[in-house]
Amino acid sequence: MDGVTVRERIAGHPGVAELMLDRAEAMNAINTVMAVRLAQACAELAQDPQVQAIVLYGTGARAFCVGADLKERNRMSDADLLRQRPVFRAAFGGLLALPQPVVAAVHGYALGGGCELALCCDVIVADETAEFGLPETTVGLVPGGGGTQLATRRLGPGRAADLILTGRRVARDGLPGGDRDRGADGGQLADGRQGGEESDPPGGGRRPRGGAGGGGRRVAHRRAVGGPARGHRRV
Repeated sequence: MDGVTVRERIAGHPGVAELMLDRAEAMNAINTVMAVRLAQACAELAQDPQVQAIVLYGTGARAFCVGADLKERNRMSDADLLRQRPVFRAAFGGLLALPQPVVAAVHGYALGGGCELALCCDVIVADETAEFGLPETTVGLVPGGGGTQLATRRLGPGRAADLILTGRRVARDGLPGGDRDRGADGGQLADGRQGGEESDPPGGGRRPRGGAGGGGRRVAHRRAVGGPARGHRRV
């Protein structure tokens, strides 16, 4: 099992694809195999003209995604960790580069890399169980999936610094106008397909390539993980 499942042509929602983080037994922690598959799935969806919008969610009742699989990492050598870096970069970069609008349907824990996956999306819909955090500094690390830049752009430098430097967790209502763009009733997002205030895919289907939307986040992420964004020069 590779930890990622894609569903297209959903009844009643033409043009919408579901991108599922599917390791519920591990609270959707991202291991190497899952990261490879996530990058592949994003590349496939980006080339599919029938897909006009994408919903990203985590299976299981407890978590959207708790970040990197620490059990796997604890078994890795330094060389293994270096080899894993570009694999994770490709996963986060693939999600951020999707041309379609992407909605993160967040329930339960969205921590570390899980929070960064949500930040890579255009809109975050969170239910009352959602809990966001970038706790890497509490174990001597820094957010490695673009979180420092993405959080700063979405939340502002003060709130982003607070989350990153303290490593604290916040509920959805602790981030008004920031991480959480829309709300849903408690428990409605546990399967990623309910809740929120809109069910139809955004008109037009494809993200604008520049401006303050997807383009701005692509620039931020490329600076975080290395390499210039498409259509932008390194500065």
